[in-house]
Amino acid sequence: MKQWYPARAALTVGIVLNLGIVGSGNGHSMLSLAQPRPVYAGTVSGESRVGPDTTGCAGDCDVDGQVAIDEILRLVNIALGNDQADGCAGADVDHNQQITVDEIIAAVNNALTGCPPAPVPTATMTEVPTATPPALPTATPTVPIGGSLTVAQAVARYSNGVAIQLNQTVTTEGVVTVSPGVFANNKLKIFLQSEGAGIEVYNQTSANVPPGDFEATQRCRVTGVVRQADPAGGSDVLNGTVMVDVSAGSWVVLSSGNSLPVPQPATLHELKVNGIPYVGVVVQVAHVQKVAGQKWPAVNDKSTSVLITDDGGATQLPLRFQRFTITQGLVNELNTIGDGPFNVAGIAVQSAVDGNLLGNFEIWVRGAEDINP
Repeated sequence: MKQWYPARAALTVGIVLNLGIVGSGNGHSMLSLAQPRPVYAGTVSGESRVGPDTTGCAGDCDVDGQVAIDEILRLVNIALGNDQADGCAGADVDHNQQITVDEIIAAVNNALTGCPPAPVPTATMTEVPTATPPALPTATPTVPIGGSLTVAQAVARYSNGVAIQLNQTVTTEGVVTVSPGVFANNKLKIFLQSEGAGIEVYNQTSANVPPGDFEATQRCRVTGVVRQADPAGGSDVLNGTVMVDVSAGSWVVLSSGNSLPVPQPATLHELKVNGIPYVGVVVQVAHVQKVAGQKWPAVNDKSTSVLITDDGGATQLPLRFQRFTITQGLVNELNTIGDGPFNVAGIAVQSAVDGNLLGNFEIWVRGAEDINP
């Protein structure tokens, strides 16, 4: 906060009095500085200010293009706390909510030499807004739209997390990594993986899928519409995981007994900050522990998630157990582990319920074989 200096204050008011300009009333306004004292600059309250000076002339309270002694004395009184700034638009030149000696000196100068000419407004060019660009950039030439694609091409995304193939009909193929009935009972919800990329395959009604199709280790070719929201939810809100909806599509089992993909090693930190390349892929995280206070699922529980960490709690991600994976064997395995460390495998899934398509990653356990003390 600025301070008044008595010598400068005396000089300022001395200049005012020596001018001999008539103040308010019929006589000369006199101000005694017989007992000068340093005081903080007067404060202009936010409630009493009338707005910034539009003339650029310090001290011109009534904005008439000139500064009179009445106005200078009023600035002094405002600074001393004996008056309010109501109606004095030129009081606070630098708009810092204070009246300082510099502003009073500037007002005196304007009284002696006149106010500077008001600035002449110059014409400015108004920028014509351009049309809003599309929300999504165009696909890169290396990722064709629709047609027969690799799994990596089918799940490719823009930088904002939205699938490039969204709502397109595509054909792709890979090895099934989880059998029907594990992640859902009345729907088909399995995953295919090929060359390090994974994708969900979905059918609204599992009754439309003949028994024996889409079993783990089968290599299947599927044709369907790419989606990022559960078609059964009746909502277009994207939740992250890219799927091929074959409800109105087709598929063929190409072969059986293929080797399952080797789980890709990852840390929870890698999944949290850059999980998109892992979505749909079987991953393995070593030396994880259940976060304190979390409870392992029990038989007959519905879908349950438990927070796990592999770095002492700094990074935490949900480990999800779908209701059909919560078998007695799995529960026994988890109870044996308790709060101790273990290695976990599973399929990385994105569940962006908050609309964040660059986060919200989970690991979905396929069964007791994915938990290893």
